[in-house]
Amino acid sequence: MRKPVMTFDLLAGLERRKLLLLMVSLGALPSMLYADVSRIYYGTTNGNLIWYLSTILIGIFIAFSTLLGLTFVQTLPCPWPNHLVTFSPALFSYGTIISMVIVWNNQYADIAMAYNNAPFLLAYNVSGTFRPSGAYASSGIDTAMILMLERTYTTMGICLAVSIVFSTLRRKLFFGICLMHVGWTRTNSFLDGCRAPRWLSGLALDQSNAIKIGNKLYCKPSTQAVLGFAVIVDSASTTEVSSRKKSTGQSASRKASIQPNQTASVTSKSNTEVPMALVSIYSLVPIVVGIFRWLPIALSPRLHGTVEKNAFVHSKQRVGRGNYVHHRGTCIN
Repeated sequence: MRKPVMTFDLLAGLERRKLLLLMVSLGALPSMLYADVSRIYYGTTNGNLIWYLSTILIGIFIAFSTLLGLTFVQTLPCPWPNHLVTFSPALFSYGTIISMVIVWNNQYADIAMAYNNAPFLLAYNVSGTFRPSGAYASSGIDTAMILMLERTYTTMGICLAVSIVFSTLRRKLFFGICLMHVGWTRTNSFLDGCRAPRWLSGLALDQSNAIKIGNKLYCKPSTQAVLGFAVIVDSASTTEVSSRKKSTGQSASRKASIQPNQTASVTSKSNTEVPMALVSIYSLVPIVVGIFRWLPIALSPRLHGTVEKNAFVHSKQRVGRGNYVHHRGTCIN
C-alpha cells in the first residue's frame, strides 16, 4: 500500500541545531591555518587544488558560524515579537560557500606574494636591488585571514542580504505580506513550548503551513522534525494497536455492504490511538538502539512531551529503559 513520504527542509532547521552548528564550525575552524599553509604552494603542481579545498572549508566555516550567531540574535528582546524578517537558509549557505571560493581565489596571487614579502633584517645587493638573505624580522607577516577579513565579511553580509530580499519578495508574491506572522503559534501548545524565534528566521512557521481543524491549528510532523524533535512510541503499544486494527478491519470488511466507511475510519483513528512521546532528535538513535536500557535511568534523556489523541502535553519525564521505536508522528495541538 502506497503512503505519502514526508519531506524535510533540513537547511531551514539548522537554526534549531545549535550543537550541530557548533560542531561544524569548530571542524572547519582550522581552515584559517590551511589557507596560510596552502599559499606557500602557489605556482606548484598541486598548489591550486590545495588552495581550492582550503577556500571551500573557509566558506563552510563562515556560513555555519554566521548561522550559529543568528541563533543568539533570535534570543534578544524584540519590539515586534509577532512578526519576523525571513531569509532563505539554503540560498545563504550555498551562496556564501560559493562566493567565498570566488572572492578568495581572486586574491590568491596577492596573498601568496604577501607571504614572500616579509620584512627582512639582512639583505644583499643584486644589481642595485636588495634581496633577502634569510634573516627576517621577528614581527612576522599578516595571515591570510587578516588580509581577507574585510572582503570576507562584506561578502557574507551581501549573501545574507540577498537571502533576506529573495525570501521577502517570494513571501510578498505568494502571501501578499513581507514579514512572517508568528503570533498564531501561541495558540498551539507544542509550538508555544518551542518558543518562536525573534528578529530573523528561516523556519517555515507561517499559519498556512499548519492544519486547521475547527478553530484549532495543528502542527504537522514535518514541522516537528524541522524544529528538532522526533516521535517515539513503545513497541508494545504499536503491536497492540496493529492487532486491534487488523481484527477490526476484518470485521469491517465482512460488513462492508452495510457500513462501507468503517475500514477508513479505523485506519484514520489507529494513528491517534498510540501514545506518542517527543524527544530531541539528537537522542533518537540511542533510544531506538536501546543504549539507555543498560544505563541508570538518571542518565536517560528527558521527554519534550507526550501526545495522546493529537493533544500535546509538556513533560519532564525521562525515557527510562523501555523498548521504543521511531514513529512518523501525527499532527498535534
